[in-house]
Amino acid sequence: MFRWLKHWMALGNSQRRTARDWYGYYRSPQYFEGDLASAVTSALNDALGSGETHDFEADPLLSVLLAADCREDVRCLAAIKMGLDNRTDCESALLAALQDESETVRRTVALALLALDTVRGLAAVVAGSQHGHAVRTDAADRLRQHGNSAAEAISGLVCLLRYRDINWRSHMAAARALAAIGESALPSLLRLFGGDEPHLRYYAAMALKEMNKTPELLTTIDEELARHQNGE
Repeated sequence: MFRWLKHWMALGNSQRRTARDWYGYYRSPQYFEGDLASAVTSALNDALGSGETHDFEADPLLSVLLAADCREDVRCLAAIKMGLDNRTDCESALLAALQDESETVRRTVALALLALDTVRGLAAVVAGSQHGHAVRTDAADRLRQHGNSAAEAISGLVCLLRYRDINWRSHMAAARALAAIGESALPSLLRLFGGDEPHLRYYAAMALKEMNKTPELLTTIDEELARHQNGE
């Protein structure tokens, strides 16, 4: 795993790092020798040329780079810089870049939105399917921590539950986040529980059980959970 990271580390800093390299370092900074934040800033300055030190705090420089620069590595670096610096003012640019033509950029952007930890950004990450699976699970876990203030993310979490091409951990995280949101998520969970898809009924039952706000359905909920555990 991450053999390509070790490969580039062995080559040394004289070799130009690709977008994929920067994404890997951002995802797993323990593989980077040195200060990642300083390296990202330095790489951005080098990419922009002219020998000047640019003010990346000045809006909209990073947003412009992410949206308009033709170089994949520069777009990745801009997204990483936003995440490392907690640039919540760049959230809209990051949300738009979830549709970037490059999968590596999309994955990097999703990680940056995870770092910003806003409900709006996390909701977009859990709802999308073009930026990797693990980050969607992590975003759902973060939304759970936001509790009832994450109501904006309900539709995104339901999208994650409906997405079958992902592992059970992601669905579990989505169900638990919906349970943590509470009352606002109840109508959506009841619709799923009342539907005819066993997969959705099970996770809805799990969330409703955890919420403990529908005592009239407790027997039905327990029966649904038992059916799933028995492999029915």
